[in-house]
Amino acid sequence: MAACTMLAAHDRPLYPTDRAPVAQWIERRPPERRCLSIALRTRDAARVSPRLTLNPAPSMAWTHGSRVVIITSNKFMTTAAGGKLRRLITEASTPLRIIDFRDASPFRAAVLASILVLEKRPAQTPKTTVVRLSRHRRTTNGEAAIRTLGDELPPPHVMVPRLGAQPVAADVDVYTMTSWRPSSRPWHLNGDGGDHALQLLTFATEKLSTMLPRLSVGIKTTADDVFIAPFGEQPPDVEPELLHPLLRGKSIRPWTTAWDLTNGYDRQVLYPHREESGRTVPVDLDRYPLARQYLESRRQRLEERTYVLEAGRQWYEIWVPQKLSTLSAPRKIVFPDFATSNVFAIETTGAFVGSSAGFGVPAADATDDDLWYLLFLLNSPLLEYVHKRHFGTSILAGRYRYWVRQIADYPIPWPSATVRRDLAKRARDAAQTGIDEADHLSRAVSAFPLSSDDRLTVCKEVAQWLSLAEARAGPR
Repeated sequence: MAACTMLAAHDRPLYPTDRAPVAQWIERRPPERRCLSIALRTRDAARVSPRLTLNPAPSMAWTHGSRVVIITSNKFMTTAAGGKLRRLITEASTPLRIIDFRDASPFRAAVLASILVLEKRPAQTPKTTVVRLSRHRRTTNGEAAIRTLGDELPPPHVMVPRLGAQPVAADVDVYTMTSWRPSSRPWHLNGDGGDHALQLLTFATEKLSTMLPRLSVGIKTTADDVFIAPFGEQPPDVEPELLHPLLRGKSIRPWTTAWDLTNGYDRQVLYPHREESGRTVPVDLDRYPLARQYLESRRQRLEERTYVLEAGRQWYEIWVPQKLSTLSAPRKIVFPDFATSNVFAIETTGAFVGSSAGFGVPAADATDDDLWYLLFLLNSPLLEYVHKRHFGTSILAGRYRYWVRQIADYPIPWPSATVRRDLAKRARDAAQTGIDEADHLSRAVSAFPLSSDDRLTVCKEVAQWLSLAEARAGPR
């Protein structure tokens, strides 16, 4: 996880009530530190403890009621690796204000910044103001200065200056959270109220992980230039039984996949592993002289991966292999690891899945209709809404991350077999001729055990939110 930049002890005192010296101090800081001014100019950050430290093993040695400002990547809010930091923050402090820049980051680098104003937990938990930005592409002239994000009620639009790049315009959403429990669970900051849709959808439904018990990311070689890149239309001479078609993110379309070794992008993967008694083990290269010759010619490159050797593995192994029976399963639901909208497809050729995608293998008793029914829901505007508002991590250019652990929590209803068959047929038709978005939304909602009024509420809320998100994005 990216390191935090933290304001703690410094060369000039920050006065508890007079914010003018704070602003003057900030303006004299180097440009890479000025983004802290957004949080420091708020009344939330009036008191800053000079005794706060954050080391590799974090320690929050600060007094009751004191406050601190942290600027860091927003990645820690939702990743598994950020769980310890989330727990530390929620156990040791109360967030007073969280500013999540998302794709309107003030940094030129691919770092999506966030600012947190924290207070040592008081006796009574105050409310948290969550400010979320969304970069928009339309041309407007009414954006406020970025410092207004520290106002009690920030404006609906701001202009975000960027270090080493042109400023960007962004829309601003403000939420209030009044409950904040100590936990390592991911943060999906949407406020305390207003979202009736998810509350209704999670009632009397299962999670996707119960239908796709084996959900996983694709294989990670940590040496794609050896195991993947050379194996295009004219691959090196190795034993064919070690080569497998590799499906990557760009080859996945809604409903179906489009793998083609002649397109200049798709590849095969050299997979020097086999399955033995349910375990994945490296192959004996003595049985594969062509593969040995090829790998030996790149041995120096592979042995640079010292972590493989230190883990007691063979020098020619892929770093994160998986069982052959799982990777080559004849029926999988696959998806790219990032996309602008939900993109799920059925894969039926037994192709492997690469690190830029994920996949789910259904239970053995799942029918083809069951898979197409799931696909109807997964590609629907309904679950796109669920993902973007509640599960997804927004990245640059309007794209969202599709982490396996997020997708595993999708709410999935299981209506009658008649309903499932009908929606499965519509999914098959959509793969050939497309589908009307409004009809897709309505029929996906109808699969949930809701009253007519509740279905109408969900459809209206989802359609409005997606329409607003699309309007913000503008033409691509």
